[in-house]
Amino acid sequence: MKNIETIWVLVATTDHGILQNHRLLNLETNPNFQLVISNQQIHNKTPLKLDKPYTTVLNSTAQGLSANRNNLLDAVKSGIGILADDDVSYREDLEPFIRTHFQDNPAFDILSFQIHDYDGTPYKTYPKKAIKLLSNSLINRYRLLRISSVELAFRICSIKNNSLSFHTDFGIGSKKYIAGEEGIFLLDALKKGLALKYCPEPMTYHPGEGTGKKWEASQLIALGRLYKKAFGGLSIFLSVYIAIKKHRTLQANGIGFFKRLRLLIFGQ
Repeated sequence: MKNIETIWVLVATTDHGILQNHRLLNLETNPNFQLVISNQQIHNKTPLKLDKPYTTVLNSTAQGLSANRNNLLDAVKSGIGILADDDVSYREDLEPFIRTHFQDNPAFDILSFQIHDYDGTPYKTYPKKAIKLLSNSLINRYRLLRISSVELAFRICSIKNNSLSFHTDFGIGSKKYIAGEEGIFLLDALKKGLALKYCPEPMTYHPGEGTGKKWEASQLIALGRLYKKAFGGLSIFLSVYIAIKKHRTLQANGIGFFKRLRLLIFGQ
């Protein structure tokens, strides 16, 4: 009899935040479908404890979302991983949904899906057809930068065998750049030859606007740094495009055109 791969839902939380998310906590677990929760003790120093079957709780004093995700990656050795935040939930058929997609796509290491609001509205504008990301081309790098962490599922062995992890300079809680951790992670995966595919179906549900949609100075600095890592000198053209495209939102936040260019290109 063929062994069934374990699916691990890898939840990053801080200060017991997951306790507010009953949808996620009520996820039905079993020996082949388990929760791993990494709780960073930033303000609440009491270790998180949960009495839930097939659930592992890790407590950490490290800071930053990337460090939290790395703690989760260190805790699993094989199977399929799904990246989760403590404010998301999933479709009711998550386990068979993920198994079917990985069985139907044996050549792919990482699959990305869609996020919807609870009313079924897509979280962002998504392509209507599946897209294979198999080369380190400019267009594929650009596509990767539109993917959010909680849209991802992956073969854990592919991540481990290629020594992939999240860069701790990026992500919420980092002292340098408050965003971009998933982009750097996926760029590294593409450079190392992993095969990625976008599947035009919802996997994750989110209650509303998240950190990725906030356009503030710190967000622009992080975005500019991410663009430089992805495109080198060509990043200046994407920075100008974003400065124009997001004019109304940034202007309303008091960030004029030349200031936003300075933040994106020079990080100041």
